[in-house]
Amino acid sequence: MSEELFRGIALADEIAPFIIIKNNDATAARSFTLLHELAHIWIGASGVSGPLRGVPANAVERFCNEVAGTFLLPPEATLALRDLPASADTEQVMSVTEDIANAWNISQDVVTYRLLLDGGISEGVATEVFRAFAERWRAEKQRQRDMRKPGGRGSDPTVVRRPRLGAGLLDVVRRSLDAEALTHTKAARILGVQPAAVEPLLRGRQRAA
Repeated sequence: MSEELFRGIALADEIAPFIIIKNNDATAARSFTLLHELAHIWIGASGVSGPLRGVPANAVERFCNEVAGTFLLPPEATLALRDLPASADTEQVMSVTEDIANAWNISQDVVTYRLLLDGGISEGVATEVFRAFAERWRAEKQRQRDMRKPGGRGSDPTVVRRPRLGAGLLDVVRRSLDAEALTHTKAARILGVQPAAVEPLLRGRQRAA
């Protein structure tokens, strides 16, 4: 499912609460999503969150956004936003929010949302900025897909997947294969790759060790 539809889900069950976060979303955005979903759990309200595109009409969503935004972006981080002129256009907003986002390792969406809440920009400008972020994100995702196509010049996908899986899991799979306790088909299911990619993935782990 696209991150345009949802970024996170929180099920505030009394016995077994859990959170789901889109793995293919931007790294900087996932921290906001996690805190947003945790806020849902804390107040006992299940919910599905999408990308930031303005101030939500739903009070619970607004509250969870504010909790996550305040945690990631304390007041001292927004000092530069006060110098932004009231007539700032989309390019100016994107430039200022990019600097703050890079400094605090968060997404520009979060900084822009904070600026909107503080009355630093109008709803119209915010809408244009959020639209520009969405278009840039879609273009980047398309570029990554094109690079992964046969004949593309992208990097080895196992290089990206290896740190996500972790050395412990890769070592267990390697030992299980060597002991013939696991087939390559089952190993592929565990690792989330095609059977043909299992050995390259594990060889890369051995070289890195």
